[in-house]
Amino acid sequence: MKKFLLSVLIFLFAATALPAAADTPSVTSFTAPSNLNSGQIATFSWTINGGGHSFEIFCTQGVKLLYASTNQPFPCGTEVSVSAQASYAVSIVVANVSGTPRVVTAEIIPKDWTLADYPAGAQTVSIYVTPSIQPIAGLYSSATSSVSGAPVTFSWSSPFLDGVNMEISCDSNISATSTLSNSSVLPCNTPIFSPDLPGTGSAAILFTNSAPNDLPITVTLLPAMSPGVYDGTHEMTLTETVASDAQKPVSLSISASRAKIYSGDSVIFNWSAVNALGANLRFSCAPYLSLLGFSQATTTSLPCNNYAFANPLSPTGSTSVTFINTGLGDVNSTVTLFPQLKDGSYNGLTSQSVTVTVSPVPAGGIPAIAPAPSNQNPNPAAAPVATTTIMVPPAQKTTRAVFIRPLDVGASGTDVTALQTFLAKDPAIYPEGLVTGYFGPLTARAVGRLQIKYGLIKNSTDPAAGYVGPKTRQLLNSLQ
Repeated sequence: MKKFLLSVLIFLFAATALPAAADTPSVTSFTAPSNLNSGQIATFSWTINGGGHSFEIFCTQGVKLLYASTNQPFPCGTEVSVSAQASYAVSIVVANVSGTPRVVTAEIIPKDWTLADYPAGAQTVSIYVTPSIQPIAGLYSSATSSVSGAPVTFSWSSPFLDGVNMEISCDSNISATSTLSNSSVLPCNTPIFSPDLPGTGSAAILFTNSAPNDLPITVTLLPAMSPGVYDGTHEMTLTETVASDAQKPVSLSISASRAKIYSGDSVIFNWSAVNALGANLRFSCAPYLSLLGFSQATTTSLPCNNYAFANPLSPTGSTSVTFINTGLGDVNSTVTLFPQLKDGSYNGLTSQSVTVTVSPVPAGGIPAIAPAPSNQNPNPAAAPVATTTIMVPPAQKTTRAVFIRPLDVGASGTDVTALQTFLAKDPAIYPEGLVTGYFGPLTARAVGRLQIKYGLIKNSTDPAAGYVGPKTRQLLNSLQ
């Protein structure tokens, strides 16, 4: 009897506890918009009589899905549960980058009371999605005209594309390379990269052009509908001018400020090398001839019979060089301009030269230049030629020199000799220490250093720098 009553109670409990859970799950509603433009949001909503749901959007080539709330990818072709609730809604951005209309289909599958899918109760909805007008937001290059030996960087962006690829038009004179490719030379008129490049990114490409002239080339960006499959109707192109790597004919010119000088004097050389990367100079030197070059406030010894400068000079420029002749007679120096070609070498076939004659300073110094006759003299031809020559007395009488006339670059005489002798006593003022009797750039620089030291000028850019005027003469006379 007790067993019977127990069986009855179990049956009654099961009869009252199980019916709701054992009901067949069903989808009472499942809605979504029927039409969308690419990039719009589709809201999928459903109501389920059952224990839960599985939601799936089937994969469609060229269609990208994103959660509208987070902009993160939504996995197509995968059953997901977007909520613990049986009835819910989810908003998805649907982007169609295929180039043609696409139909996107979604399915909701109810779950029974054991949370197992019940496919027989599933429902589907379909959405007609128009394609993006242009899935690529922009394509840009770092330069519309390339520079020989320098890569061009192409950059692009897209809000929805997972990948892109590039094509380069063919030209027998042009080849291209990129660090993003395993190929030594990029192919033309076919997608270049494997795997695809990201939907937003950049790529640097180095072009070489063997033709004598600059040539145009077309670079095309292809939107990828899926890896290795591209939409040719919505590509984006740029035209790039590729610089010629062929060496164009070089045109040279070089000139010297003076063709004949005294030892210790400077010559300014001006040059131009058209269609060259740079230039260099070579000085021929006979025995007893040496050279000094200047870079701002720095004095440097220059080599003879070789390229004078370790680094190439600019294609167009000028420089000052001082020639020192310690011999007894005139010596000539041939100064040759060499253009630097695109391959970095110097070309001697098209070089140009000038010649400078360097005379030693006479034993008595260089004679002073006579001043112009006074305009107050009614008969200037009859007026005696006046010279301003300061004689330095013998050492046994006095070592003091008195400076009474202005001195500047180009002056010469015993007072210049005395000035150089005085300046040479301080290597910081006159490190070259040349006593030639001729007032050249070295002497002017030394005077400028003296003026700065004693506060007559602030820096070497002062207009009075290097000029022996009244204040400088007064200083020199006071220091004797």
